[in-house]
Amino acid sequence: MRTAVGRRLEERFGPLVLRHDKPFSAMWQACGGEALLKIYRLIEPLERRNREAQALTLARGWGVPTPAIRAAGEHDGFCWLLVDSVSGTQSRGTSRKDVRAFVQRTLWLTGILGSHAALGGPGDGWLPLRNGDLTNSGALQKQLSARCRSASWWPALREALADLDGEECVHLHGDIKPEHFLSSGSLISVVDWEAAARGPVGCDHVDAAFHVVRDLVYAHTSPPPFDVIGQLPVTGPVAAWRLLRWLDRRRSNDLSLVPDKDLYGLMSASEPPDVVRHLARLVAGLRDAGVPR
Repeated sequence: MRTAVGRRLEERFGPLVLRHDKPFSAMWQACGGEALLKIYRLIEPLERRNREAQALTLARGWGVPTPAIRAAGEHDGFCWLLVDSVSGTQSRGTSRKDVRAFVQRTLWLTGILGSHAALGGPGDGWLPLRNGDLTNSGALQKQLSARCRSASWWPALREALADLDGEECVHLHGDIKPEHFLSSGSLISVVDWEAAARGPVGCDHVDAAFHVVRDLVYAHTSPPPFDVIGQLPVTGPVAAWRLLRWLDRRRSNDLSLVPDKDLYGLMSASEPPDVVRHLARLVAGLRDAGVPR
């Protein structure tokens, strides 16, 4: 890390070896390989760092294997978190066996997180610092940009999501995907908690289903194992919201590529395997239309 901040961190934690470099964070191997240094940047770095630290600590206390925190700090606008390295292998396989293992791990994790009611209502992070007056549906709508509100499907989506308002608000991982589970023998560790939030447990289920469906569709795995993914209790309205949130963060015209008829079909799907089937069909069409993964 060739900056004054980098030199100061290397003086403290030893040579830093880059592991991952993403737009909003970077991960460096530190302390001779015994720890990982995550640096948050650009969008709300302090809030994201604190969210992840809170979730790591609480989840670890509930029996979820997570990296232990060694230190945290800020230097010249950089926020960082130092955690123990976690041994294990990531699974990004597309076989039926790999998908089944991911679904089982997701249900195990959401079962633990869902058993702890969140305080303060839905919102970012696990501690209710703000947004205490949001409903479950309002928290999801807030994550979509203003342009979504002018879309022809917005009233239908808003009405469909309203059913969530009667559900319990729990702790969410917020970004469940296969590579966030590290397997070492019988031990499964869970990493990358910076998107931790509070809301209905169905958000984590749909997030997991969306990630594996998108991976399979973009890998041209045909057909995806709808019955296996459908073991996640996903619902049509939340699946539609998750698809739209993905598109909303892509190119400016990608939202317009979703056929209204197919989107309404996804919203109204009732059985989880049927939801997954509708979702896969929509993602495949968007892939063929040139939407980047």
